[in-house]
Amino acid sequence: MGTITFTQPDGTSAAISIRPGNTVMEAAVAREVPGIDAQCYGAGVCGTCHVMVAEDVAPLLDPPSQWESDILACLELAGPGSRLACQIRFAEAIDGACFTVPERQDAIA
Repeated sequence: MGTITFTQPDGTSAAISIRPGNTVMEAAVAREVPGIDAQCYGAGVCGTCHVMVAEDVAPLLDPPSQWESDILACLELAGPGSRLACQIRFAEAIDGACFTVPERQDAIA
């Protein structure tokens, strides 16, 4: 088991447990992290698990696929460090990673 932290727009944060191989989105949904809507249940097509990855964590992740980049490009609040939590698999290298939840999720309809 590992731990990841979600920081909300108001600055509050919560550390949650995550199993190796699970996605960041799966862990967030299981712990009912506010702001992670996951409307497509991890298919990577809705954009409602958008998070911002801390600068020190980004280089530890596989780069986003073209598909993920295309989805992120459609999100109003996406910016540097934006990722879809459903596309980030937990591994030991990111144990303790921090993810920021945006003010709102913009679903791709």
